[in-house]
Amino acid sequence: MNKKSDIRKNRNRVNIKAKAGRGDKIRIAYQKSNRYIGLQAIDRDGKTLTSVNTLNNRYFADMKRRCNTQSTEQLSTIMVGLIKDIGIDIQTAQFFFDRGKFRYHGIVKKSVENLRNNGLRI
Repeated sequence: MNKKSDIRKNRNRVNIKAKAGRGDKIRIAYQKSNRYIGLQAIDRDGKTLTSVNTLNNRYFADMKRRCNTQSTEQLSTIMVGLIKDIGIDIQTAQFFFDRGKFRYHGIVKKSVENLRNNGLRI
């Protein structure tokens, strides 16, 4: 098989798992490029509740590199604060992490750990 079909197959598998286990949980979608990282909270209807990424100069103006573990820690802290600000009780609400096509290691794993350390039940 070629690499493109493997990527497509993996993406479909991840989407099926994410949709099947959703229920009433809020999805935390993860986006990553070579330069930036983003997190987005999405309800079960597909409506975006809040989002933040390292492209935002309001939070990350002093950072030279915006796709490393230090920016991941700050991004997770900001995301939990934004979720609290829109009125969601993080003690009772349930979340799940949608990693998309990215493997669960490195910065992706660090993002989940930081979200859990900040109080989200993932």
